[in-house]
Amino acid sequence: MDRMTPAELVESEVLPPQPLSLAQGNPKAVKCRTPLSTLTETRRELAEIYRLARGGEIRIEEASRLCYMLDRISQAIRAEREIDALESAYAEAFTGLTVKLAAPRKPKGDCDVTN
Repeated sequence: MDRMTPAELVESEVLPPQPLSLAQGNPKAVKCRTPLSTLTETRRELAEIYRLARGGEIRIEEASRLCYMLDRISQAIRAEREIDALESAYAEAFTGLTVKLAAPRKPKGDCDVTN
């Protein structure tokens, strides 16, 4: 029995080609532009990608990449919400306040620094 080289092993395990992207695998996915400006919209898109991957319409690797990007988008939405909440709290806390600067104090002790 002949031993196979590592390259031959890899070649023997190559799977038949599958669609590389949503555009090639599912033409109507290109036409549909789902807005992703809220967490609900990103969750819906995640669910759709899950269904496509489960049904074999897109490759698992492609689904994984898309889900990662959607996760980053949802993190950005959460961060934006937190920043907005902090800005609102800051504006509410400091609205109408004026800052008074204190006059400089004279140094304590024996030193007189006047010229």
